[in-house]
Amino acid sequence: MADTAENTGRVEIALNRFETAGWPLDNLEIRTDGEGGCGGHAGVHFMEDDHHVVEVCADTDWVVYHELGHVWSALYLDD
Repeated sequence: MADTAENTGRVEIALNRFETAGWPLDNLEIRTDGEGGCGGHAGVHFMEDDHHVVEVCADTDWVVYHELGHVWSALYLDD
């Protein structure tokens, strides 16, 4: 996903929806420049040091929500 105003807005809208629902996603870094390449996937979520990292490599809403869903489940679900 290119680091454009449209894609930045896409991420901001998604984060706002999680926060409005009462599930703020903090301790998070989102990369939209595809620097890591996503390993051939549309997006990827992983831990780096002590924070969540989401890399989004496709210009579609569902990838943003899907990857943020991994962060949500790590923050709000227990074993």
